[in-house]
Amino acid sequence: MGKRTFTAEYKTQVVLEVLREERQLGEIAAGHGISPNQLRNWKREFLENAARVFNESKQEKDIRAKEKELKAERAELLSTIGQLAMERDWLKKSIEAILLYLNSLLYIYFTMIIKIHNQSSDNQSSCEAKVGFFDFDFCQLSLWLRQLFHQ
Repeated sequence: MGKRTFTAEYKTQVVLEVLREERQLGEIAAGHGISPNQLRNWKREFLENAARVFNESKQEKDIRAKEKELKAERAELLSTIGQLAMERDWLKKSIEAILLYLNSLLYIYFTMIIKIHNQSSDNQSSCEAKVGFFDFDFCQLSLWLRQLFHQ
């Protein structure tokens, strides 16, 4: 049988049981399958180091406080990153939808302009016309629209 290892929490639990003195050390050792000498060593080590809990240096306290602060800051930053990623994805999808909508509107608008141009009696011979403030080359526009929307 190999050497067993025990966690610090388990050792503390057993030593505290010994310190309560509700049962004899030998009974406690037998109940946990530990030799009485091992249990005495744990008790001695526990009592020797108990004062450290109350004598923690200012530097150690500052380090623990800084670690706690950094953990909180890290959690906040991770939350912010997640929120920003979700917002970016939403904006990306929204922009794609808006561009598709604008694409459709432009197609409809320019097709209507071409139809109006083709129906007008005085511009049938010419590919050029003035619509609002813009001069259009309708032949070129028609070709461009076919290439753009029917690929």
